[in-house]
Amino acid sequence: MINKDINMKKIVLIFVVAHLVLINCYGQNLLEPNKKWINSYGTLGTGGPPPYWVHSNICRIDTTPVVINNKAYKKLMYTTDSLGNQWTDYGYLRETPLGKVFYVPSLIDTVEKLVYDFSATTGENLTIYSIYLGTYFTATVTAVDSVFFAGMLRKRIIFNDEWISGIGSTQGLIYNGFFVVGVFYWLNCYFENNILLYHNPTYPNCFFEYTAVNSITSDKNSSIQIVPNPVTGTSTILTSNDLRNNTSCKFELYNLLGTCVKRFSFSTNSTLSKNDIAPGMYYYIVRVQDRIINTGKVIVE
Repeated sequence: MINKDINMKKIVLIFVVAHLVLINCYGQNLLEPNKKWINSYGTLGTGGPPPYWVHSNICRIDTTPVVINNKAYKKLMYTTDSLGNQWTDYGYLRETPLGKVFYVPSLIDTVEKLVYDFSATTGENLTIYSIYLGTYFTATVTAVDSVFFAGMLRKRIIFNDEWISGIGSTQGLIYNGFFVVGVFYWLNCYFENNILLYHNPTYPNCFFEYTAVNSITSDKNSSIQIVPNPVTGTSTILTSNDLRNNTSCKFELYNLLGTCVKRFSFSTNSTLSKNDIAPGMYYYIVRVQDRIINTGKVIVE
């Protein structure tokens, strides 16, 4: 009888632990008033025509209910003011218990559009509305897993973008999946209760004014190109003439959690192999004597 009680307690304990893990992994709400996203986009590190530029914005959620077509929404607030003194409405969002997030652009265009689906499964085809670009795109989910991000274990949906439960897109909350060739989109920083929980390792600042950027951008005279990109086997890291035979060049590859997954020195054109690198999107940094001279994005398939 005692053994049965002990076994029953173990079963209950296992159930409770498993339940808590599932809550931590899949139960984060996206639309909470204590959250703040700093998103950026620009030609920074793309090798695009100079001058390189980058632009940041801040998003937060106003939970004052707004009823549209008999459904309750929350305001998506947006500002390009680094001090956060001037905010504008950027549409309306609602979240379902299953993790689908819908968006209504305005009180004139009240047809709701699916912008996130955290219930998606591997192999599922999604039709998603891009909040920022105002257009639809289609994508196939390549993987669903969990990652430790911003202080906790979270569900992750992977396709040409990566969505993280409670966070949104790793390209930025309003850059949810669709992107323009030649322009980068990234989540710079993420806060809860004004506490910084995530800071993109590629960029030193959380917020950049709308301007040409020299202090943090690539050296336009020192170019790096990874060919082919995406990496499907082994790609070549092509360097400009001024970097060849430079023994102090260092290449660093970071995943979207800010972890350096590969680091090596090179003095001429080198290679990047997909071996030991999980499929996904990565950011790279090239340093010369600890000075960042080039950054970029690479996809490993």
